[in-house]
Amino acid sequence: MAGPVVLITGCTEGGIGHALCCYLHGRGCRVFATARRPEAAAGLEERGIPVLKLDVQRPESCQQAVEDVIEAAGRLDILVNNAGVVTLGPTCEVPIDTARTIFDTNVFGLLQMCQAVHRQMVAQGSGKIVNIGSLTGLQPVPLRGVYSATKAAVQRLSGALRIELGPFGVQVMLVSPGFIDTKARETAKSNAALTTGGLWGGWLAVLERVMAKRLSKAVPVDTYAAQLGSVILQKHLPRHW
Repeated sequence: MAGPVVLITGCTEGGIGHALCCYLHGRGCRVFATARRPEAAAGLEERGIPVLKLDVQRPESCQQAVEDVIEAAGRLDILVNNAGVVTLGPTCEVPIDTARTIFDTNVFGLLQMCQAVHRQMVAQGSGKIVNIGSLTGLQPVPLRGVYSATKAAVQRLSGALRIELGPFGVQVMLVSPGFIDTKARETAKSNAALTTGGLWGGWLAVLERVMAKRLSKAVPVDTYAAQLGSVILQKHLPRHW
């Protein structure tokens, strides 16, 4: 029997999605990677992993990606919702447009992907949905208020989806990574709404020191992807990993 068919969102090189594609492909899965800019998923097509263009903020793009996978493979066994946007900054100073963009990607994009795949999985009588959250979604974290709020929403959505889809054979797992050595930290710094002035300006140097210390102990992304991938391939998913 051929390996499971997997669709992974957010597969930019240097991130969890990219590394997970490589691991699952190596384990015999038929993997479909996605990225808003396919060229950002460098190296995957050379490994034989197709890269689909997907903007999770657009419902029609989500639906098209799912349809493309089903047309090519005939089924869809595993969806990994990994696409996300990271930002840093005091909650009161994050521009509202930035906050909306983060929620559109991290929360509504994830929800749109779940809505796009659930009927196929229910019809199959089986399927797995893996939602990438964050430890910051489990407790309040200063300077990450907006990002943490999106991941808290992912936690609640995942719990509800697990209850609602479980009777139809569809498993749902929430993943809460800690500090992983990915390019996300660079994106977070570039998206930061924290300047040297203002009420929280003095926190910038502290934040830099904390991040540098944590980075020195961060789990390599390939190691983390292998650990996560082995859990995803288990017959029964845990509720939370």
